[in-house]
Amino acid sequence: MKRLSSIGELGWFRNKVLAQEKLRKTRIHVCMTGCRAYGAAEVRDALEGELVKQGLSDQVEVRSTGCHGLCAKAPVISIDPLGIQYQEVAPEDAAEIVEKTVIEQEVIERLLYVDPKTEEKIPLEKDIPFYSRQTRVLRWRIR
Repeated sequence: MKRLSSIGELGWFRNKVLAQEKLRKTRIHVCMTGCRAYGAAEVRDALEGELVKQGLSDQVEVRSTGCHGLCAKAPVISIDPLGIQYQEVAPEDAAEIVEKTVIEQEVIERLLYVDPKTEEKIPLEKDIPFYSRQTRVLRWRIR
């Protein structure tokens, strides 16, 4: 794609990306930086294997990502478009994550972030205090 040269073109491109996002499949993002030392690669492999086993590999994509920011809770994964984040995930959790969250769209309580002040379990990444005060910046590389 050519370089964008106006606000109008940027608006057009934004709308195009948002429309495509709605059509995309479920994505499981697995932190593969610091979380790797805590078994993230094995978690990723277990999730991919479970998706193949369940016949969902064409509907759900597992993506290796950079740091999610909460290294003390590694391995960390997030599931979009649901917006759910799980922490301290083990390879043994893969079947339950696929069955309960991906298929049934249910939250697995024991894998959720727990607010240390309120002891409240928070399922959505956007509501976790660590993230809620941040402004996300995304750089697109247009080709």
